[in-house]
Amino acid sequence: MTATSSVASLFLFAIALGPCSDPQPLTSLVGTDAPAPAPQSAGEAPRELPKQQTQTAHAFMRDHANVADELRHAVIAGRFDLIHRTAAVMASDAWSANLRPDYLPHVAAVRHAATAALEARSMSAAGAALGELGAACASCHREQGGPPQPKSEPLADGVGTMAIHAAAEQALWDPSAAAWKQGAERLAEAPELASDVDDVDALGRELRDLAIEAKAGGPPRADLYGGIMATCSTCHRRLNVEPR
Repeated sequence: MTATSSVASLFLFAIALGPCSDPQPLTSLVGTDAPAPAPQSAGEAPRELPKQQTQTAHAFMRDHANVADELRHAVIAGRFDLIHRTAAVMASDAWSANLRPDYLPHVAAVRHAATAALEARSMSAAGAALGELGAACASCHREQGGPPQPKSEPLADGVGTMAIHAAAEQALWDPSAAAWKQGAERLAEAPELASDVDDVDALGRELRDLAIEAKAGGPPRADLYGGIMATCSTCHRRLNVEPR
């Protein structure tokens, strides 16, 4: 084969293959495409690649708040299946490494509490884990700042006992001292949970005693809140009631 025919053959082979495919764009940590860098001339200084996008602290904390709310409702309902499923999400959160270093101790505390909830096999253990989680969240909010606190709406006259309990629990979960006091007062002053079923009647008295302790500023908030939640969920399970 002559040199001329060899060159022609290579040219035809290149045409048959078609042009080389364009390089794929860089993909960010959250899956958004970053534009591929433009070709550089031989003498041009290297250009800085676009920074990879990561989840912001606000988005991360919003996700944590949503999962924490799911865990609260699971504990209130006494649903171990939901408690363990939700706790597993928070215990294995993959975004923590992308936060600023000063957030990480708080995130570690949140993960520790979530792991305790994941391993809980009793409502008292689940309530204690939730109380620990609330303390971890509150500590972070006090140090780093948190979302604006919602205003507490006055309860209408004649509202049911369970609605009062739900509003009180919402206030107790709030990290502020004023909300804690308001929630404890609401719970302590709620109508009696008297029952002709002995163990349910005992749970009602126990809940009131815990509320009075909370109102008086008794044991650590995490312990009291965990005890209150465990008492509520035990009663709900006993009566086969799933709160909304």
